Amino acid sequence: MDLLPNGYEIHQPPAHGGKSTKIFTWVQILDFGDINQANMDYLLHAFVIHVWNDSRLLVDQYRGRERPTFLHHKCRDYVWTPYVFYETVKDAKSDLQHLPSSEFRILPDGAVFISTKFIFRAFCPMHLEYFPFDTQTCVFKISMLTSNVLTELQWIGGPDSPYKQERMSVEVVHEPRLLLFHFKEPINESVVDVYTEGLGRLNNQLAQSTDLESLKSHQKAVTIASIPHMNIKTPFKA
Repeated sequence: MDLLPNGYEIHQPPAHGGKSTKIFTWVQILDFGDINQANMDYLLHAFVIHVWNDSRLLVDQYRGRERPTFLHHKCRDYVWTPYVFYETVKDAKSDLQHLPSSEFRILPDGAVFISTKFIFRAFCPMHLEYFPFDTQTCVFKISMLTSNVLTELQWIGGPDSPYKQERMSVEVVHEPRLLLFHFKEPINESVVDVYTEGLGRLNNQLAQSTDLESLKSHQKAVTIASIPHMNIKTPFKA
């Protein structure tokens, strides 16, 4: 594999002069539905895309091209990738109807681009005080197990992203057609948590369903260790 230099350490995140590696995340929602009030869950069909720079990789041959370079999807098995998990998900499957369900690209600026198509069954606590006329907000959490001393989750459309003019952080590709419900568009906000027991700053990303252009930053101090989150909040109303 011509991307890898000798001695490449797949389990070590890229080092950028002592700075954390920024993982720019982009979610394309293909479908949202199958809302089950009894089980308090729903179905989410989406592409989850991560973009980052790994200066160790031999990508000069792909830089400056007019379009991204598509490489074999199994290349992702040989390079460092962020350790991402989905905290609010009950069940997750790659979309086996369209194989492969992931893409691996090198962008013209040399960044790594990985896209994976998922079908999620996710938990959504529902408040049914005025059932069936309540408005519910479902929170979908994307989390990473390292503090942002090493890696940092950021939205691809966020203020520090080099791709903010090209991409929206959360994109609804197809308008969901929900029986009995009205779907509201997502917005995204960024939350930075400051932890006081040795883990340093951890990054928390939120996407709420109201206005895609709004992005807010908050800071808070807590006394327990935790993990960074990226959340997608999706309201729907009967």
